[in-house]
Amino acid sequence: MDDRLRIGELSARHGLSTATLRYYESLGLLGEAERSPSGYRLFNSDDEERLRFILRAKALDLSLDEIRSLLDAWHQGSCQDTRTRLRHLVAHKIQEAHTRATEAEAFAAQLTHVYTSLGQDPAPSQSCGCIPELPAAASVDLDAELALIENSVCGCGARLDEVDATQACACGCCASDGNGSAGTTVLLKTSTGEEVKIP
Repeated sequence: MDDRLRIGELSARHGLSTATLRYYESLGLLGEAERSPSGYRLFNSDDEERLRFILRAKALDLSLDEIRSLLDAWHQGSCQDTRTRLRHLVAHKIQEAHTRATEAEAFAAQLTHVYTSLGQDPAPSQSCGCIPELPAAASVDLDAELALIENSVCGCGARLDEVDATQACACGCCASDGNGSAGTTVLLKTSTGEEVKIP
């Protein structure tokens, strides 16, 4: 019995469009599908497991380049290497999420100021005061930012999307593991300034 799925069946099962599956295939994230005698793309259980991997990685907000680097390790059967790379990527995502949350909180404070000023009579002016100007954002709490960086797994806060996902971070904190593979060893600075390498 043929348990392969047509592209429409696979896309419906996972809530994706067929265009998305074709796009993943064109990028090499999914292997090239077999074809039925009538030309339909056919996907087997291995293809579906690979798609599940991609979807779980996307739920972590990983880019397609980052997912490709993980797939390469996963495809070679190295679960530990995959987990090590993923842990590092997730550390960066945590830092990015903290940054976005800080920015969102600052913007909310600015909007609150505007909301309050809209309930007051406008000051006499030659220009229209119907829409108040957004006030300057509050200064960043540097101590809090440094604490976030020191407590992160990577300790740098660099964005991996600034460089190729298989290379070291843009800040250079991620040392080579000695085999020419970057991104698997993390360099941390402790509060005393001591540098510690964590595999």
